[in-house]
Amino acid sequence: MPSGPAISTLNPEDLELVKTSFGDEQIQQRQWQLQAEPQLTQGSLQIRTERSQVPMLEEDRLRKVLEQFAGSPRAAAQEPEYPKPEPVAAPSATPARPEADAEASDATQPEPPAQSPDNPVEASGETPTDTPTEHR
Repeated sequence: MPSGPAISTLNPEDLELVKTSFGDEQIQQRQWQLQAEPQLTQGSLQIRTERSQVPMLEEDRLRKVLEQFAGSPRAAAQEPEYPKPEPVAAPSATPARPEADAEASDATQPEPPAQSPDNPVEASGETPTDTPTEHR
């Protein structure tokens, strides 16, 4: 003896997901009566008829799954053979410092002569060997 239509109550976000996934036509063909209940957490479902109610709360379902998982014996995992890592070369005793190399190369470069307006050779940027000299 049927107890009347079953009404499925879901979280509003789950209800939208069901409507989007199945469409109104499929929901009507399957004669689903769906209601939104904001108090239900996502993943929870309550099915009611005139004579009974079946709560399928997400918290209870998750707890049951975890209890089954934790309580069932499992065989040891069969791990595949992983390639052995290649050895890494040890770092040198003195760490490389690019700024120290730059400082050392700057120290070996000769300083350019100072330019002054009083010395025309220095002001022009010419070296004394480039300029003819007068002898008196």
